[in-house]
Amino acid sequence: MTANAIQVRPDGSLDVSVGFKWNQEQLVAYLEKIKTNPASFGVEDRYINPPPQPGADNIGAAVDRIVKWAKDGITYQVLNVEVDLSLCFEDVEFPVNTIFDILGWIMSITWRTAPATGSSTSRNFFMPLLALYARWCRVISHVERIILGSTIGAPSLNLDLKDTSKVESKSMAKFMNICRIRQEYLNEAGLHARNSKQNVTEAGTAGSGGYGVCAETFFFIYQSRKHINPANVKGFAMVSDTKHGEGDSQYTEKKAAESLRAPCTLSCQHLVTQCDAAWDWKTSFGVGALKSECGVPSTPADG
Repeated sequence: MTANAIQVRPDGSLDVSVGFKWNQEQLVAYLEKIKTNPASFGVEDRYINPPPQPGADNIGAAVDRIVKWAKDGITYQVLNVEVDLSLCFEDVEFPVNTIFDILGWIMSITWRTAPATGSSTSRNFFMPLLALYARWCRVISHVERIILGSTIGAPSLNLDLKDTSKVESKSMAKFMNICRIRQEYLNEAGLHARNSKQNVTEAGTAGSGGYGVCAETFFFIYQSRKHINPANVKGFAMVSDTKHGEGDSQYTEKKAAESLRAPCTLSCQHLVTQCDAAWDWKTSFGVGALKSECGVPSTPADG
């Protein structure tokens, strides 16, 4: 396998066409190549040889774990035992509960910087990168529906949290336990739910989950420590189901744009105001303009 999964073009755009076609075997082989020669994939030394402190496992340990979990068919870490893998982004420690968490961390520390030309945009760089991540989550785990946002994914096809009768009790118990743990991480970071009764089954906007369900856990833990200028925050969430499914090996901009979703009212929209009362979430997380650029209809809720 000589081709790179991700290539930055001279104009600053991202080409994910190669990696988008890979099956689980090819993806595992690629991850093992990263472990063998991480520096050649842009991994900084602090992730190769981290200081001897808690929360500082290296890229090799992360690859070993994700490969083992993938081969064993494990999507959700068993949470009634101590997780023996801790990962840091810069000097901020993040929770590791699922195979998606590890994959997201690996993708975040490899080739994570766009060219200095300033020509990389949400449309030509970050949207294809997120679509590739969504597809790889499905390929590595065979979970049919991934919400990014939600690195948890759903423990059953097209899970509706309002109807848990269709979900195996063990899967649902793990899912709910992860959500509770992520709520605790956010609380420890000085953030809080809208009220003490809010839980992961409370609905906000159509299709949105409650506080602590999604990957906002990771961003807001980081934000609470680093205090990023809201003007420098650009992001969006994506639902990967039939639009970019495991059998669909071709990235298309239209399908990616159709998969975008706005931040949930009870999660990101609620949390940004705790970081900065003047922070308008639409300036950082609005997807309406991006959908319009790609010729996809948007709604007022998209921002």
